[in-house]
Amino acid sequence: MNIDELSKQLSQTLDKALSSERFAKSGEQVVTDIYIQPLLEDGIINVLDDDDNIVLSESCGWLDQLGKSSFYDSFKKVAQKAVAVLKSGKSIAAVNIFQPFSFVLVDNKGEHLADIDVVDDDTIILSDDLLKGWEEDLDDFIKKLLED
Repeated sequence: MNIDELSKQLSQTLDKALSSERFAKSGEQVVTDIYIQPLLEDGIINVLDDDDNIVLSESCGWLDQLGKSSFYDSFKKVAQKAVAVLKSGKSIAAVNIFQPFSFVLVDNKGEHLADIDVVDDDTIILSDDLLKGWEEDLDDFIKKLLED
């Protein structure tokens, strides 16, 4: 499978977690972050709230396709695309979570590895892909500006 297919499957898993009772629109807003914990050895993805409660635990046979040596780096790329898919839909708008909130990648011990994305109307995360070539573009801009 390619990264787009894997991210689509992960977005479906995250969508299930977001539609769970824990994130329902009724009641008090208590969750401030969503943690994604892939367990390569077990082939499971856990989605946890900020109190370390497992909201969803789903078997995902595709985790082993990411390789062992750079598993978390590969998973982070898949997760970033999956969250982008969620943000383009209605899943995130339907949850009862304080904004801004983050999707966070954690290891099997629950230790923070990376911020996947921040959901906030006023915040934009600049990823490596977005910043590629940025320095050269800025240099060209300044050079043209100084020539005038």
